[in-house]
Amino acid sequence: MKLRRYVASDMKEALEAVRAELGPDAVIIHSQERRPKGLARLWRKPRIEVLAAVEEDQGPRLARPMSAAPADDERLRQIERRLEAISETLRYSLPAAAAGAAATRTDPAQASSGSSSSQPAAWKVSAATAARVANSGKLPAGLGQLRAQGVSEGLLAMLGDLSPAEREGPGLVASLKRLLPPCERLTSRGGQPDVIFFLGPTGVGKTTTLAKVAAELLLQQGRRVGLITVDTFRVAAVPQVEIYANLLQVDMRVAYSPDELKQAVASFAGYDFVLVDTPGRSPVDEDGLAELEQYVAAVPSARSVLLLDAGAHLENLRLAARGFRAQLRHGIIFTKLDETQVYGPLYTIAAEIGTPIYYLTIGQNVPQDIEPATADRLVALLTGSGPAPGSGLASEFVRLSGSEIARGLTGGSRW
Repeated sequence: MKLRRYVASDMKEALEAVRAELGPDAVIIHSQERRPKGLARLWRKPRIEVLAAVEEDQGPRLARPMSAAPADDERLRQIERRLEAISETLRYSLPAAAAGAAATRTDPAQASSGSSSSQPAAWKVSAATAARVANSGKLPAGLGQLRAQGVSEGLLAMLGDLSPAEREGPGLVASLKRLLPPCERLTSRGGQPDVIFFLGPTGVGKTTTLAKVAAELLLQQGRRVGLITVDTFRVAAVPQVEIYANLLQVDMRVAYSPDELKQAVASFAGYDFVLVDTPGRSPVDEDGLAELEQYVAAVPSARSVLLLDAGAHLENLRLAARGFRAQLRHGIIFTKLDETQVYGPLYTIAAEIGTPIYYLTIGQNVPQDIEPATADRLVALLTGSGPAPGSGLASEFVRLSGSEIARGLTGGSRW
């Protein structure tokens, strides 16, 4: 077998180089993105590295009948596009699947039961599939609304391969649910405090969401909750967490280093949950993400939850997922659903990441503007068959009685 490595500006250029040297029978073994190092990353774009192979002794080949050439060529082009899409899918999905498998080995309690999807993460469609399958054929009837909602071309192609009964009406709803990862609620694993990091890009709503989740765990599940913030960079970040801690009447710590974080977690012995607020980080800030990883690594038993803005462009959601891949170990929370009416990007990134979805936030009010994520709710938003976020839909855990809310109030203050 002949192996060759190629570095190009994009996958299309790399594949052209592979075909030019190794021919049409070459197979893509591995591909990865290579980012410039040092200051060069400020102006140089990432490049694609591809490892390709071809059998050196192909043996004699049979000539195709000339009359069949046009049909065969079109069929080969379709197969080629599919293979390229699979290659990109593996490049995107396998690292996330490996991270999820590692988390499951250390945290068996996270294995999903009764989930809405039994599909492994490696089956999820990749970020680059759209470019590969956009011209693969006419979109089947019934999927036009999903395209208008911003669902990726890769997922549309996958749905288009299903039978008519599976891509229309109730069958389409069932198919959309199967593509989603499990939707779960945060529950205590028992024993030592369950430490959960809230991670995400700047401005995604981590601190507000942390307070909403703390209220749900405290008031509805009756759990003992502690708060820690390691966000000592943003102005007023610490006072904001202190305000929520006072309203909820829970203990709160500030950690200025990974060592202080260990001590803060140890001080919450006997608690059910410890929620950790983190500074926002750009998904392309390698130094900032590396520093954040030091905090996450300081508590090996902790869970990490990535917060994503539901109204963000799909490519920005993918960028965040790639940037936080090292820390993304257990699940995601979608925020700001009340600020968008286009849910295709949200649905697509959920299917691509393949980790559990915990909550959806639907406004800035604490604690009520949050609801548990469910496959039914996500598909209803996507297909327009359910009420919009913030339109009066009350999730069961935000119907707090006056006495419960009073536990989190001081001197008549509002949540």
